Amino acid sequence: MNRTLLLEKVKTITAEHLKIDVKDILEDTEFVADLKVDSLNLIELIMLIEEAFDAKFPEDESLEIR
Repeated sequence: MNRTLLLEKVKTITAEHLKIDVKDILEDTEFVADLKVDSLNLIELIMLIEEAFDAKFPEDESLEIR
């Protein structure tokens, strides 16, 4: 999967989960600072993204997601 498709998929997952317009999410949008995502929603988003890509974020890297 190329970078553009990957970004679009992450944006779509995020928009659907947060019930916001995908157009409000840019490549440099930060979950916490820009979208006001709380810790529970951040964990849920990480899980949704992991499931969508059949991948697992290392725990130490998950703590750095902003």
